[in-house]
Amino acid sequence: MALMILVFFLLFLVLRVPVVIALGLSSLVYMVLFMDISVIVISQQMISTVNTYALLAIPFFIIAGGLMEAGGISNKIINFANAAVGFFPGGLALVMIVSSMLFASMSGSGVATAAALGSILIPAMVRSGYDRDFSSALQASSAIVGPLIPPSILAVLYAVSVGVSVGDLLLAGLIPGLIMVLCFMILTIIISVKRGYKSDITFSFSRLWKTFLEAIWALLMPVIMIGGIYSGIFTPTEAAAVGCLYSLLVGLFIYKGFSISEIPNVLYKSGLLAAGVMAIVATSAAFSWVITREGLPQLLAEFFTGISSNQMVFLFTAAILLLLVGCFLDSAPAVLIMGPILAPVALEFGVDPVHFGVIVLASMCIGLITPPIGLNLFVVSGVANRPIHKIIPEIGLFFLAAIISLILIILFPALSLVLLN
Repeated sequence: MALMILVFFLLFLVLRVPVVIALGLSSLVYMVLFMDISVIVISQQMISTVNTYALLAIPFFIIAGGLMEAGGISNKIINFANAAVGFFPGGLALVMIVSSMLFASMSGSGVATAAALGSILIPAMVRSGYDRDFSSALQASSAIVGPLIPPSILAVLYAVSVGVSVGDLLLAGLIPGLIMVLCFMILTIIISVKRGYKSDITFSFSRLWKTFLEAIWALLMPVIMIGGIYSGIFTPTEAAAVGCLYSLLVGLFIYKGFSISEIPNVLYKSGLLAAGVMAIVATSAAFSWVITREGLPQLLAEFFTGISSNQMVFLFTAAILLLLVGCFLDSAPAVLIMGPILAPVALEFGVDPVHFGVIVLASMCIGLITPPIGLNLFVVSGVANRPIHKIIPEIGLFFLAAIISLILIILFPALSLVLLN
């Protein structure tokens, strides 16, 4: 009977009901039909969940990313990345990957990274002789590390929804995120050599040092935030607030990318995005409460243990399930729905909760480039003015590279846990 709530949810999605409404409606319909409980519980669960101190980090992260983007951070990061890796074969393609990683570490969002850098780097790559569809696919793929590289909005959502340490999960995603970036870079060099994408610049230490100094204020933001959390100076939520203040000061007085009069517009755009995320959090809370009360996690635990008692079999099966969910759901609602369902099952199999959280985040990263929902595909399609069906064939190899990195994360828990230990 508990599976009926998933049936209702899928039915609403098929009817093209927005995800945030589908989550709330499926919970409401299930409670009315199958539960002898007042529907007021739904609103209570929604309000009590968003009224959580840890979740304050999300609007702060979003505002910080908006301020850094408005402050002219993109060009500083691109120049530094160009000096660091631009001399390799396919240099500009590698610049796109490194720039995306660095920008993601400040915005906390793969979609924001694809939008901010794609408008600059895709035209630059086309002018340098790179195929437009390849450039678009590379930008969509390289930006997916946003949910893994700290600080990460998705990591905060998952940590709060399943009750693990926000700080631990943020730090645990760093090395897996770098592994994914490394896989993309190796693949890009191979493709560039095969297609003849060469670099026209030479390495210069003085240029590297100069661009590093110009970008240092931007690069320091994630260092300050993560360092502050693990030195005990402030909590993850306070770190997000510090990131906002830091972004404001750097954008106004150092990079001078915006004026005081432009701040309300930045806050307005960031507020709209934050409101959308928090609305999904609220309705997902009601949905998760219903499925937990009805024993769906226990049913899944029995199902998985019936298949095999092997931990690795469970992890790979769960990863495949998450990849499939990522094809049809955006990463935020997918994490909020699947996290409370699968996390208790993972504990039954003896999986470290932080390690499992990283697996969930990595799987959701890949969902950003998997049709039909992959948001990064839609973003770069608009930026590059190319139809999605032209970009998808170029995504294939990058999807494979991401899957390889996910397999490594599953097989080697130390990649996630070594910094914590």
